[in-house]
Amino acid sequence: MAWLDRINERETRRLAKDLQHTALQTRDMAQEHLGQFAHQASAVARRTAHDVADYGKHHGAELARDTLEHYAHRAGDLSHQVVDYGRHEAAILAREASRQAARVARAAKADPVPMIVGAIGIAIFASLLLNRSARRD
Repeated sequence: MAWLDRINERETRRLAKDLQHTALQTRDMAQEHLGQFAHQASAVARRTAHDVADYGKHHGAELARDTLEHYAHRAGDLSHQVVDYGRHEAAILAREASRQAARVARAAKADPVPMIVGAIGIAIFASLLLNRSARRD
């Protein structure tokens, strides 16, 4: 059964790496989308500030434009902080998911019967659900 242990360890490592890779891709996509959102929010705020300034053409309009530009800049800074936080948390999440996958693999290696029974139960349940939906159609 030594060959089975090597296969399980290899598969566990592969699954953990896949899980970590997926978590990192998710983090990068979230960072990209939040960055785009920050740029779009800044652009909308700047456009609004210029529109307000053009509408009034007096001292109050300048004050409003400056205030709106300040808040547009602040919104950009805050969104970048959110992106950085998300990047940090995604790395931690990926690392913990890898640890959990390794823990599950060790438990399955120590006693594979519950995992086999669970897989059979899921297969039977799925079969029942699929047969029921096929009968309705």
